[in-house]
Amino acid sequence: MTIKYSIPENEKVSLRLSDQLGKNLETITQQGENKFNIDLSKYPNGMYYSTITTESGYNKTGKVVKLEYPAGSDL
Repeated sequence: MTIKYSIPENEKVSLRLSDQLGKNLETITQQGENKFNIDLSKYPNGMYYSTITTESGYNKTGKVVKLEYPAGSDL
């Protein structure tokens, strides 16, 4: 999964992925990019939260829903 973002300055940006209870599952920090790639295959289906934070104090949280069906299943 890819999460894209846009910030006006070139600064360190962190993305924190957490579960519904607020438990931190993964944190990625980078600089000079405009997207995060997250491998959700290691997590079960469900709802998660992604929080993007910058050095200057910007903070934005969004919902991430993972829903995969087994191959060959009828919907």
